Amino acid sequence: MPKKEYINIIHKLAEKNFFPGTSGNISVRINKRQIKITQTHIFKDTLTVNDFATVSINNKKIDVNSKMRPSSETRMHIEIYRSRPDISVIIHAHPIYTTYFAVSNILPDVSILPETEKQIGKLSMVNYYPSGSEKLAIAAGKASIGSNALILRNHGAVTMGSTFEDTAIIMEMLEYLCNISYIKLLTDTLASLKNNNSED
Repeated sequence: MPKKEYINIIHKLAEKNFFPGTSGNISVRINKRQIKITQTHIFKDTLTVNDFATVSINNKKIDVNSKMRPSSETRMHIEIYRSRPDISVIIHAHPIYTTYFAVSNILPDVSILPETEKQIGKLSMVNYYPSGSEKLAIAAGKASIGSNALILRNHGAVTMGSTFEDTAIIMEMLEYLCNISYIKLLTDTLASLKNNNSED
């Protein structure tokens, strides 16, 4: 069961608007056979330890007597856990600047800042597939091998790690990277326009 201090981390991300509306989902590996994942259509700023459904690694609901429906992205989480036996936590979110790069199909350069290069490591872009689809799940699982941060094209972001703290830090640093990269893109564009106008 996710601990209260872990829930506080999710609340902090929610306060930064990483989960607009009821979007996004969080999961934690319980053992080799089961995971806990947030139920569908729930606000993350009021998330509690009781809002997680238990699902088997074969995508079968364990809490048969529970009315909770696991997130529609459960298959994606399972495929990532299958590909990454070394991780225990996955966060899928939609922070605004990262989502900008997702819809623009641009992969930010993590090496522009030493902090992002160190804490994010390899960043991968996953091609677009419908949310909740098996194709998206398989693509994300493959992309996660060797990468703790994914940008899902026309969708959002996924980070993973061995602890809630590590996984949340990677998500925050990814959004920080995308924020700085967006500003740099704007200033570079303005500088280019200015140079072109001066040549005219």
